[in-house]
Amino acid sequence: MVILRLQTLRDKVVTLGGLLLLMTVITMSLINVAAARRSGLVMVKGQLAALMQSHAEGVGEWVAVRKRLAGALATVALDSDPGPAVHLIKQAGQVDASYIGYADQHSVWSERSPVTAGYDPTTRPWYRQAAQSEAAVITAPYVDAATHALVVSAAQAVRVDGAVQAVAAVDVSMQGVVQTIATIRPTPNSFGFIVSRTGQILVHEQPALWLTPVAAWAPELTVETLARLVTATELLPVEVQGEDFLLTGRPIAGTDWLLL
Repeated sequence: MVILRLQTLRDKVVTLGGLLLLMTVITMSLINVAAARRSGLVMVKGQLAALMQSHAEGVGEWVAVRKRLAGALATVALDSDPGPAVHLIKQAGQVDASYIGYADQHSVWSERSPVTAGYDPTTRPWYRQAAQSEAAVITAPYVDAATHALVVSAAQAVRVDGAVQAVAAVDVSMQGVVQTIATIRPTPNSFGFIVSRTGQILVHEQPALWLTPVAAWAPELTVETLARLVTATELLPVEVQGEDFLLTGRPIAGTDWLLL
């Protein structure tokens, strides 16, 4: 009987030791998995931050170049014959169109005037936006009726004694920007897009989403959330079309656009 009790006790000790060892292995495995996950997340965050900053700066420089073209055209807007310069800006700047609209409602175009009789440039969004700014401006993107491409206008007002006499502008396709943003894929299921601070999708790999409210696509992306994304130091969890994503954002210089 004594020997049986000892064997039973020994079996219990061995069993308990085995359970403790198993629990230790499981605990250490869970710790290692959590540490690996944290390390992987930190690595992804670092790579994403660098990628987003690089692309935001690239788009910002793209915008700045187009604004400089409009500024260069503005310097000759009040010349007696700005036509040659208008043509030169289009060719050298590789833009879709360059033109000057005047306060007296006439305009000069790089191509044969595409406007109809009675066209008044002073009523156009690009003219009005430029007239309200001392610096060159970039308009909100729009879909060109003829090419169905996403286009923006860069414009610069010309003033004499404080009064706007003309606005010089260039139209530029954003196809290159769309293609560049489509390459933002730090992970296979991720993607990038550009929105305005007011919540409109401007650039997306899906053309059907261009110029639509981002909240209609991802209800959590309110104007307030977009503002937080610009200064957030952590990735923001957001549900998009029933899937969970982690978002970060960068402002694009010279615009009210955000790269997400």
